This record gives sequence, structure tokens and C-alpha cells, in this order.
Amino acid sequence: MVNEVAGLDRGVNPATAEATRVRQIDANGPHALLLTHPPLALGLLHAPARRNRALLSHVEDLSFRSVSGRAARLLLELSHEGQQPIDRRRHPNADLAARIATVPQALSRSLQTFRRQGVISTTRTAILVLDAAQLRRWGASVPRTLRADTLPAPPGRGRSFPSRVTKVNDGSPSL
Repeated sequence: MVNEVAGLDRGVNPATAEATRVRQIDANGPHALLLTHPPLALGLLHAPARRNRALLSHVEDLSFRSVSGRAARLLLELSHEGQQPIDRRRHPNADLAARIATVPQALSRSLQTFRRQGVISTTRTAILVLDAAQLRRWGASVPRTLRADTLPAPPGRGRSFPSRVTKVNDGSPSL
């Protein structure tokens, strides 16, 4: 595994790790290598792009989904879309709650709601997904107050963006 971020932007390493073998690489080495081998440079873009996409998805979940929506998505992920039971010894409530940025009590309320609706079944050792389609609906739902189609129109012509943007001599956009 390579920590490509520090090598690409020559900044401080954003991650730490323990290593049994340490190698020091000249700060200019990765840039020279990437300039002479463009396919390698393109290949290195996949890892940060994948992490960026995951981070944006996580921010979207935290910003726009309820605890129940986030819990539903997590249960689907851990159960491989309802195909496998979730081992509660490997995934205790405190860990599940932390993964969806909530407290165990809020997660427990969501699990109780899912149980009452027949979406999941729980024992001390496992969570079984009984209705993956319903969990998907819970996970896909965004509160009505946050959906763009329910927001009030801004004052004026009812548009929230200009219909035409042109450039002026100084390069800044103008309407």
C-alpha cells in the first residue's frame, strides 16, 4: 500500500502508520517518475478519487439522512444487501452507532422501529434482514424539508441561478 497524497502534493503526510521497514524517498522522485510514466500517474488518481467519492457520500449521509436512514444503509452494507446475517459480536451497537455518527440509544430506537415493521429480526448474536427492499427505501429517503423540489422559490423570477453567464475582460463572470 502506498500513501500517495504526500508524494503527490509534497505536503505533510495526512496519515500515520507503524512500519517494520522504512524507506525514504526524495521529494522530487515521485514527480519525476510520474512525468516520465503518464499511465502510472493516471493509475494513482484512482485511489484518491475513490476515497473522495466515499467521503462525499458519507458527508451527504450525515447531512441529509436521518439516523434511521443511515442505519438502514449500514445494515444493507453489512448484510450484503440482506444476504448474510450481521454478527453482533463483531458489530456491537456502539460500533454501529459510531459508523453512522450517532449514539447507541438512537441506533437502538431505529433497530426497534425496523423490528416492529418486520424489516429485521434480532437476537443477542445476530441481526437478520427480512425485507431488504424496505431497508433500501428507508436508506434512500431524504427528509421532505431538505429535498430541492420542496424548497420555496427565491424572490424575483423564481430562478435560483442566472440564465446566462458571460465573461468580461478581467476574466470574472458577469450576468
